[in-house]
Amino acid sequence: MGKFKLVKKVDLGKFWEGAYIEFNAPTFKDLKELTAVDADNQTDSIDNAMTVLGNLFVGGKIGEDEVKKENIADLPVEVLTELFKEMSGTPDPNA
Repeated sequence: MGKFKLVKKVDLGKFWEGAYIEFNAPTFKDLKELTAVDADNQTDSIDNAMTVLGNLFVGGKIGEDEVKKENIADLPVEVLTELFKEMSGTPDPNA
């Protein structure tokens, strides 16, 4: 992670009321790692993306539960997809 940190808060209210995840906004280097896809080994690509997400993770809350770095892989894929979209700056087509 670069020396300039910018914390980004992702609202997960469409999944759980009041839920959110905070992470450090990715650098260009992080984005390259996050979006790198190895067609021959997609499992490694997914693991790499989860590692980047974990390294950028700051905190979060779902209901009364505190979300911790070690819980990220337990989130539903739909939520992880939303986080990756937010991190990579992918615009919401419905916005």
